[in-house]
Amino acid sequence: MPVVTLKSVVQAKNINVAVSDNPEFNTVKVGKGNNATTISSDADGVRIAKADGSPQRITNVAAGRADNDAVNVGQLKGAVNNLNNKINRNQREARAGIAGAAAIAGLPEIHLAGKSMLATAASTYKGENAIAVGYSRLSDNSKIKLKLSGSADTRGDFIGTVGVGYAW
Repeated sequence: MPVVTLKSVVQAKNINVAVSDNPEFNTVKVGKGNNATTISSDADGVRIAKADGSPQRITNVAAGRADNDAVNVGQLKGAVNNLNNKINRNQREARAGIAGAAAIAGLPEIHLAGKSMLATAASTYKGENAIAVGYSRLSDNSKIKLKLSGSADTRGDFIGTVGVGYAW
């Protein structure tokens, strides 16, 4: 039941009606007929509905600024687009790194004692590419192998590796 305090004063031909400073209503209806909007409140929050009870769209909402402000669709789309762009950049960077690692893995290496090899390899992975260059050397007694390699990918990143092995 609404708590409204009305005060009326009749002066000459005019009737003045005043409402208390803080009126309380269970429901407020704005508009008429099928175009009406009902605003109500309960323990779950504020409810805004069309005359038939279905959800009502709220338009002309300013962009939220504080953490507990509502956001509008423009802000939401902007945040989603920003996140999608970051995901896409990370995806391309990861693919390029995979291409770089694959190019290094594709480098042939020396297996002849006392010999060296300079090699190159290329790879592609889901639209990203890389090229690798490597050097390998096997000692005269075939006990020590040295490998150096590096790759460059389409994102402008580089991978470098060095390895030494001893066989017995």
